[in-house]
Amino acid sequence: MSGLRCWPGCLAEIVDDREFPQNNGIRGVVIGRASEDKFGELWGEEWEFRPAAPILGWDDAERTRFSLSVPGYPLAVYDRSLRPITPPPAADTTTADKPQPVEAA
Repeated sequence: MSGLRCWPGCLAEIVDDREFPQNNGIRGVVIGRASEDKFGELWGEEWEFRPAAPILGWDDAERTRFSLSVPGYPLAVYDRSLRPITPPPAADTTTADKPQPVEAA
């Protein structure tokens, strides 16, 4: 997942919803990568995001604005539209994959 801003389990807020700026600032939890099986056609690096408040969007025919969700119901949201709030997971500090010095016998 290199290059992505978010990761599963992080708390994030919507910061770049140009079409519905009222959504900016809404916080929620990133559940995992969005799948086409669950959300239909996707158009980029999208996360399954569970917002803490209703989010505005379009109906399936993209004609009518309406509340897309009730709090806690997951939606597909672009990675670029989210800013993580929680710090990233700590890097693995184990030495299992690092070369160890060898002493001559």
